[in-house]
Amino acid sequence: MWINTLLNQAGHHALRRRINACAETLQGCRSVALWFQDSRKFTAALFAAWQAGAEVWLIPGPKAQHWAQQADVWLSDCLPERPSENRNHRLFDHLPEPDKRHDTPLHLPEHARLLLQTSGSGGEAKTVVKTCAQMCCEAETVAAILPQEWQNLPVYAGVSPQHLYGLTFRIFVALKMAWQDRGNCTYPEEFTAAAQTPCVWLTSPTVLNRFDGPRNWPQLQQNVKGIISAGGMLPPQTQALFEAHGLSIFDVYGSSETGVTAWRSGGKTHTLFPNVAARCDEDKRLHILSPWSSGEQALADTADVEGNRLVLHGRADRIVKLADKRISLHTPEHLLLAHEYIADAHCTLHRGRIAVWAALNEVGIHYLCEHGRTALTALLRQTLADALEKTALPRYWRFAAHTLPRNAQAKIRAADVEAVLAALPHSPDWQQTAHQDNEWHFTGTVPLDLRYFNGHFARFPLVPGVVQIQWVMSLAAQFDWATAPVIQVENLKYQHFIRPNDEVSLQLRWDADKRKIYFSLSVSERKCASGRMVLG
Repeated sequence: MWINTLLNQAGHHALRRRINACAETLQGCRSVALWFQDSRKFTAALFAAWQAGAEVWLIPGPKAQHWAQQADVWLSDCLPERPSENRNHRLFDHLPEPDKRHDTPLHLPEHARLLLQTSGSGGEAKTVVKTCAQMCCEAETVAAILPQEWQNLPVYAGVSPQHLYGLTFRIFVALKMAWQDRGNCTYPEEFTAAAQTPCVWLTSPTVLNRFDGPRNWPQLQQNVKGIISAGGMLPPQTQALFEAHGLSIFDVYGSSETGVTAWRSGGKTHTLFPNVAARCDEDKRLHILSPWSSGEQALADTADVEGNRLVLHGRADRIVKLADKRISLHTPEHLLLAHEYIADAHCTLHRGRIAVWAALNEVGIHYLCEHGRTALTALLRQTLADALEKTALPRYWRFAAHTLPRNAQAKIRAADVEAVLAALPHSPDWQQTAHQDNEWHFTGTVPLDLRYFNGHFARFPLVPGVVQIQWVMSLAAQFDWATAPVIQVENLKYQHFIRPNDEVSLQLRWDADKRKIYFSLSVSERKCASGRMVLG
């Protein structure tokens, strides 16, 4: 395998020493679970486990300790939440430092295995097994497709190697392309700030969709030599935005079961990677066979196969039938993502109709505050009405500020969507920030979908005064001194409005002698409401 030849070259002596030193501590282990935030340390730990003859388990998240505890060793670069309950846990930074005696040749076995958990194309959790030989074959195939000018460049990544996309590109392809890992970037601003010199980006549609608005496009065009995206469908408008500024996106299609399958750089069709075979069954569902997958894999995606080209239509479970018409939920999502008010969008089926959960950007939040929720939904619905049939128009709408809670694979959990659609929030998600003597401080952001906005100034949503008092009473009720009923409210003042997405500071002070609760609510240090509650 090329990886042994590469790691045994003179230029990798530091990494080689680190791998051998770590492998020395893992001798006798049959299984090693890994959870890392630093991809360079992850690389050393992965290869050390294989060098020691152990099987590697990739933990899907830092809280998935039930899987980690089954391994002989759980190796990571951060402490678990409950260290006392994880006696098999070892910190990578606490391992012995490598020295010259560790600079010996490496030999990673072809059959060395790693296991990772995935939600599966059919929605059911499953374990996928990959071998070192499969990962090397896949990376070699990808590297042969990528432009040669991308070699030897710094790479900035927004994907974790704990999942297959990040593992393939951030570890194996990165080694083959001689990329220098410069750490993690999460937001567009971080990627933009990093592009001071020629570089490559590893990211996802979730991040690329947020590149609307003013950017230093001339600098990005000059320095960003390559953008690789995977983990979800890339909307046409996002692709067009980057192409308009002279930047093309290398869009990769694949899954945890199949690995990389196809790619495109502009256009609507994907090209299959060499040695990948694709076919569709009678329901248009895609079946993939590749050298880096364990036999033919049936996916939940629908497509047309035209020679070595794929025309993807979206997941079968994201195509719904309404009024005898088949509708892809990706269609309204992509239309909404093109709107100037939308930062992210997710569509689902709810009570037999399409529901939208949309994250508003600053412009969208401003519109909501100035015109109200009804006007906003009417505007967005009209945008969709120009392109969709009436039966495909959303019936239910939920709004969030700036982002939706996507996971490392850019997916939104069904449970999160169901919780949002089940009921509108009635208060901010309060966090206690300070406590001194008999005084308590809380902060929280007013939800865009606060239920009390309904019926209260439809064109100018604000939090009613009685609701602000209810928030005070609810927070006070958690303390023993506030169990008695309120018999009077004194000196109640409302001085300024509290609006959607306002960050509210709420202060409580208990005077035991007078049996009074002093309270105040502020936004940006501007007092909005205050008063005293007398308890019986």
